[in-house]
Amino acid sequence: MLVIILIFIGIVLIGLILLFCLACVMDKVWAVAKVNPKKTKYIISFLFIILIIAGGFGIKKLFYERSPYHFWYDILKKNSIPFNISQEEFEKKNREGYCWRDRRYYTKKELWHKAMKSLTERMIFENSLFWNDDVLGANGVKHGLLVIVKVRIIAEYGEFL
Repeated sequence: MLVIILIFIGIVLIGLILLFCLACVMDKVWAVAKVNPKKTKYIISFLFIILIIAGGFGIKKLFYERSPYHFWYDILKKNSIPFNISQEEFEKKNREGYCWRDRRYYTKKELWHKAMKSLTERMIFENSLFWNDDVLGANGVKHGLLVIVKVRIIAEYGEFL
């Protein structure tokens, strides 16, 4: 109960401070308006444009806020079920190694090579970012790092990637 009262008091105090700041700004604008009405017209126009832009950003955030599941929806777009296929058949074909994009079956070895190729391309891309010094740290400073990638031999297939 005490926490709710403190939060309410805090909100009221913030509101009063904002009203005081608004009164100070309006007092200054009113003083300038009495001295130079043309300058006041431009100041009010500029403040109105800023208000419109701020309102636009607020509306954009209100209507275009991303769902917390947007990553899941992206995955579903990449691997969506065709319209004429049931869920059971879709899962069965996926377990058997069917690629819906290529419309063919892959063996375990071929799927392993596709996955390793994709992973290697991703690692090379990330390492090239570090190598070219394009990675920014948390404080906005570029890192000058050298990243070493270990490539191990897979015992099952006995070959390098």
